[in-house]
Amino acid sequence: MKILEEILALIDDIDNIMEDLLSSGFNAVHEFTIKELERLGALSEGYGMKTCSEMLNNLKETLDKKRHNFDFNYEKTIEEYFKINKYLILCRRKLEVNKAIKNLKK
Repeated sequence: MKILEEILALIDDIDNIMEDLLSSGFNAVHEFTIKELERLGALSEGYGMKTCSEMLNNLKETLDKKRHNFDFNYEKTIEEYFKINKYLILCRRKLEVNKAIKNLKK
């Protein structure tokens, strides 16, 4: 069951960085946030969460471009943000169901 706990911790880490992005209004994105999105994307892929990895990398690239562009499309960024959040909710629910099933089999 350790892998389940590790994936849930990863989801919590992604949630935290997403909260930071939302509270900043996507305006003041720090270098740390860009690097953290990259790190979490790589971890997600390592756990087989390829879709999450791709979405995090897309968001990272979009935010990185924003830092060098005054003509920024917030709509695409916000859309990607909500896709990631929805994905995380579904993953968390699936993991909780798997955990409950394992507990019932004990």
